[in-house]
Amino acid sequence: MLSPRVLTITLLVLCAATFAEASTGVRVVGDPKLRLLVTQRIATWLVEHEHEVDENAMGQVAQAALDQCYLGNELSCANKVFHANGNSDLYVLVNLEVTGSEGRDRAVRATLWLLKSLGAPEHYEQACDGSLDGLSCDDDQVAEMVDKLAENIGSYNKRAGMLRISSDPAGALVKVDGKSAGATPLDNEQRPGMHHLELSRPGYHSELRKVEVVAGEVIEVVVDLRRRPPSQPRWRKTVMYGAAAAG
Repeated sequence: MLSPRVLTITLLVLCAATFAEASTGVRVVGDPKLRLLVTQRIATWLVEHEHEVDENAMGQVAQAALDQCYLGNELSCANKVFHANGNSDLYVLVNLEVTGSEGRDRAVRATLWLLKSLGAPEHYEQACDGSLDGLSCDDDQVAEMVDKLAENIGSYNKRAGMLRISSDPAGALVKVDGKSAGATPLDNEQRPGMHHLELSRPGYHSELRKVEVVAGEVIEVVVDLRRRPPSQPRWRKTVMYGAAAAG
């Protein structure tokens, strides 16, 4: 159990689709003593792992709204704010809450939330309690914990692949693995592996495709829709049947 004197570090990573170098915004709030240390640590890690740090990823009004979402522990709220206002591929929000003094009197719990446009949120945690572990939860220890958490950000942009789906004519409804995805032309992120596509449009035959998605790559899918033959009007069928009976 951690003591009541806890430094909580929570990283909230909000991810939009990207398949090149990730543009990443970083915001650190809370304890002023650690704010600079954590900001520099994360920014350095991101640059070393081919992320481009974007200092203008979020406006001040949006940042304030994002902070309120985080304080209310509302990840869906934060996700909406990011997608509505963010100018980057990723956004890292770090909150520092400190009680207690330096060294062995300080307990540290570091939690990472990873929200992404594809798949379920991910949760990671690192903990240090000087009073229990016999370790000094000093700034060096905090820096190591931040590094371990940052590893979970990793190459998220390489975990997904993109299906770029088009049809002739356009406007076909698309299902991916049985779930509605939108209408053509359409860009759709999916996990690597085989996926089943169905395209349908009134007046045309439905088309089925089996496509393999590769992480970090854009897969072009072009489908020519085949028009259905026109059906006979109901009245014409009646006339034909009547003529046959009369004969």
